[in-house]
Amino acid sequence: MAERHAQQLLGLAGRLSHAAASRDWAALAQADAELQALAPQLARREDWSSAELRAFAVLQHAHQHARERCACEAERIDARLAELRSSKDGWLAYALNEDSEESAA
Repeated sequence: MAERHAQQLLGLAGRLSHAAASRDWAALAQADAELQALAPQLARREDWSSAELRAFAVLQHAHQHARERCACEAERIDARLAELRSSKDGWLAYALNEDSEESAA
């Protein structure tokens, strides 16, 4: 049974890592939901085997890496939105100019 739990943890760690590395946010959300569902069971466990402890450490590392990737992506999106906001007046002027030229034609 300990081996099965260790494999389950390693499989989840692999899914988290792969989803984060490939920026597959839907898969990452699914893996995160799996971890959230598994967390109460993990918290109740008292007799961890050495294989399970190693697998749990791998899972912790994968989760931390996924969190870091998400934070980087959030920063990238925030910077892009700030860039778009800063040039909003130019975009609006361009759009208004295009509309008025089409109306005149």
